[in-house]
Amino acid sequence: MVGLLDQARKKAEKEFPASRRFDRLMKRLSELRLKYEHLGDAADKTDVYASLEERTRRILGAGRFGEAELDAVLRHAAAAWYDLAGKRAPYQWYTVSFFVATIGFFLLAPQFFPAIFALLFVVPVFIGLKGLKARTLNGFTLTAMIFPVSLLVATTAARSYFSAILGDLPAFAAQMASSYHIAEDTASLLVVVFAAVSVVTGCAAIVGAIVGFRHRDMFV
Repeated sequence: MVGLLDQARKKAEKEFPASRRFDRLMKRLSELRLKYEHLGDAADKTDVYASLEERTRRILGAGRFGEAELDAVLRHAAAAWYDLAGKRAPYQWYTVSFFVATIGFFLLAPQFFPAIFALLFVVPVFIGLKGLKARTLNGFTLTAMIFPVSLLVATTAARSYFSAILGDLPAFAAQMASSYHIAEDTASLLVVVFAAVSVVTGCAAIVGAIVGFRHRDMFV
């Protein structure tokens, strides 16, 4: 793969005009080359490497090699590196954070926002989930949308529930029991449960956003 990246650099230096975008692409290429150089020859025997090599050769062998083609080479190489290097932890952390943040969002949002607010995210979450499994850039974009709104909802819920726990819990529980037609003891328990859910949801949203931003190149 190092040799193919060198070929991509030569074609780019020959055909691309100097620009800031060109410099950024060359920087990405240099960083990837170093990563693949450290992998050694063991990665060459895997199916992931064979597929990456075939795709890269096909792009390099095409008649036109512009910035879009170079970007495609770099994106596929960057994503494949995670599998070849055995670095699956960022993807696993991102996936778990997404599911926890999403579940927390749909549990808490209807309690503090109009129902339409949560419904707006049903389709993007469903489509994003399919893209997440395939590790597509579109899947990343759609799933990442859940983190800021989950953090917003979690912060709103935490402020309400912890204020009740630290303040007048019986009065808050009584009001909640009246709204949802449940026993006050059950309402008191739910306040504690939802307070915990808000904390977990907020943490998942923060972790997911950080991991996703730092490792967004694992998506193609």
